[in-house]
Formats: sequence, structure tokens, C-alpha cells
Amino acid sequence: MRGEYGAKIRGGDLLKIPKTCRDDRFGGQFPQVYKWRSSVFKFFLTSVLVATEALAATEPVTDEALRTQVLAAAFPGMEVSLVPGKTINATWRPKNLKKNALTFPDAMAHEKVYTVTGKPANEAERCAAQGAGNRREVRLRLYMWPGAQTPGADWLAIVQYGFAGVSPNAQCLSLPLLLHLSRSGAAWKVKEQRILDSHGHTSLQEIRLVDLTGDGRDELVVESDTREDEAESSEIYIFDLTQGRFDERLNMASRMSASVMDQEQYLQVLDVPRSLKEQGKQFCFEKTIYAEEGKWFAATHVSKICYPRGRGVEPAGGKK
Repeated sequence: MRGEYGAKIRGGDLLKIPKTCRDDRFGGQFPQVYKWRSSVFKFFLTSVLVATEALAATEPVTDEALRTQVLAAAFPGMEVSLVPGKTINATWRPKNLKKNALTFPDAMAHEKVYTVTGKPANEAERCAAQGAGNRREVRLRLYMWPGAQTPGADWLAIVQYGFAGVSPNAQCLSLPLLLHLSRSGAAWKVKEQRILDSHGHTSLQEIRLVDLTGDGRDELVVESDTREDEAESSEIYIFDLTQGRFDERLNMASRMSASVMDQEQYLQVLDVPRSLKEQGKQFCFEKTIYAEEGKWFAATHVSKICYPRGRGVEPAGGKK
């Protein structure tokens, strides 16, 4: 038989330990060993609880009552109702070039659809409603706000919606909306809202909370499509949420299918491990080039590239 650290113990050896070194309350073992085991257990339990809390903060909220309350706060005074069994998949592929290797997936393809009925509330909605719509088809991704001082007091909502039954306007086909909400009891309040570029927008390609700087706190990563005459693309946004607001840290093209410069098509995918090594100074990507200056490559060209923090971000008060 072997002891705690692998040393051989003969039968009866434990009985030879002086009483001053033994304590029958612990089954004849050393009190120090008991205390060590207790400390390890407490540390393990604490680690599990912390990890569980962090996981809960980054997992989407599925509670239907909370989701409906958030939409009611986002669209005050309007009627909100769930459309049973309905989903919308707005995945698409570019058609502006002779060839294509890109897909623009819909990150909300499996989200529930809600109807929100009411008059357009702002200029962006009036553009999307085209003077004829008041019924929105809304999709929602809801999270607890990462790192909030009081769990359950602050919430993050990513909303994507358009008006049903209207002739589309290329300037604002549908609207991608970010919301920071606070909750006190049954009262909800929108603390901040931000509409992303809606020009030719149809869907969001990516939504996730992930630590990109190594400080243990998650950034918000959103990829949102946009279309113009000469280019069909997605923009990736990275937001720092630590100050309780949407602090933009990066804004650049992540998918591009462009007819300018002859033809150009590429995909940039966020490289989380390499970004973590940069500790917030840069954000790193793996870039796959399918076509450049009109030349389509038989074998795709893959490179690793990092962009400085602040790339593509307008100064405070600036407009995109």
C-alpha cells in the first residue's frame, strides 16, 4: 500500500504515529492533510462556480418572458407577439462577379421571429417602412451584459428586423440594432442603442462574446452585411463593453466581393488565439484571398494578418 505521496506504508504503520501527530476526528490522518484536502475542494468548487457564472453570461438567454420584455422596452408602446414556429434564413451568395467562392451565412437563422406592430419611430425606420409599413418582423439574440456589477441588472440585445409587405429600399432593406438595457424589478430602460450600417443590409453573419485581449472580459463581435453598387461585403465590428457602453475597437471588411479593381474576393476570419497574444493592441485574422485584381487563384491564398486597435473606427462624434 502507498501513502499520500507514493511512499510505501506497511500495515499497522499508521498506528505507530505518535498521538500528538494524529487526530481521531480525521480518521487517524494528519490534520494538515485534511486541511489541504479541504482547501483544494473549496478552490475547486469556487472555480466551478466562477466558470459557471461566466458561461451563463456568454450563453444566449432563451427565457421567453425576458425576451418579450426586452422587445417591449426596445419598441415602447407597440404590440409584441411571437410567431409560433417561424424562422427566417437570409443566407445568401454574391452574384456580382463571374465566379464566387463566398457564402454570407445568417447567424440568426434559427432564432424565433416576433411581430412588432406600431408606427415607425425614427428616421431609419421611416426609411425601412417606405411610408407604408407598421409591422416589423424581428429577430433577437439576448445576453446578460458581460461583467455587469449586479448580475441581471444590465442586458445586451442584438436585434435584426425589417418591415413586412413593403417595397424594399436599397438604403435600408432591414435594420441591425445593438441595445444596452437596464432592469430594475419589472422596469426596463434602454441605456444605449446603436444602428449598424443598414445600406443593403439583410442579415448578420456572426454574433459572439469572446475575450480577445486576455483580461478575462468578453468583447462583442458582430459581423453585418452591406451591399453597394460595386461591392457586396460584410463588416466586422469589435466592441469593448467593460465601461458599460459600446466602445468600438475595430470596424473593417471581413467578407468582400467587389467589381472594382477588376475583381476582388476575400474572407477574413478572426484568429482568437493570436489576438489574445496581442493583449488588445491588435486584432488578428486569417485572410483567404480567392481573387485579386481580376485574377482568380486555382489554389486559395491564405495569410495571417493583424490590424491595430482603432482600425476603421471614427473618432468620437464622427460619422461613418
